[in-house]
Amino acid sequence: LLCAMDTDEEDGMARVQQLLDTFMSDPNNPAVAGDALTSAATLLEDEERNFRLTNPDMFSREREHFPVWEMLAAVVRNDNCLPEIFRALEQRRDAVLQAAAGRFLVAAAPGLACLPSLNQSLFMELLTHDSVEQKLFEWADKGQLPMCGYAEGLLALAVLDDQCADEAVRRGLVPKLLQRLKGIVWEDASVYSA
Repeated sequence: LLCAMDTDEEDGMARVQQLLDTFMSDPNNPAVAGDALTSAATLLEDEERNFRLTNPDMFSREREHFPVWEMLAAVVRNDNCLPEIFRALEQRRDAVLQAAAGRFLVAAAPGLACLPSLNQSLFMELLTHDSVEQKLFEWADKGQLPMCGYAEGLLALAVLDDQCADEAVRRGLVPKLLQRLKGIVWEDASVYSA
């Protein structure tokens, strides 16, 4: 059983690497790049969920002992991968590729925010770049899914940066998000009856 689990973990890590290689081979092809990022996001989400079952701390570095750590390492191994994913998020050519990039970044964000300092700095620098930050605020303001959800997830980490946090306060983002959450709760009876 242990051998089978190790093999599954290795297959997952190799699969993420393969998907990122596919994305990087043609990041401007929305069909190929979007499918690759969506599939990689699914794998990261599954492994992050497995990690969180043992440790609910979003900022824990204990990921080092889980397959999600190696999957994240595949993202930062190629110096151009993370900037290219952020470019896909910012582009306006294809909504599917943009959504796939958003989903991937939200799936990878908790672990990327915990990577050793140089890689973490690159992620935070890209996340809080003025043009990315502006897009995230726009999507969060508009409230249109799925980009609104991805923007809110990424902004939750971006506000760790003081300037971004100040901008979120200036724009009144927190009250807007709480109002939206309240609306969701009242729409779904199962949420408030629990």
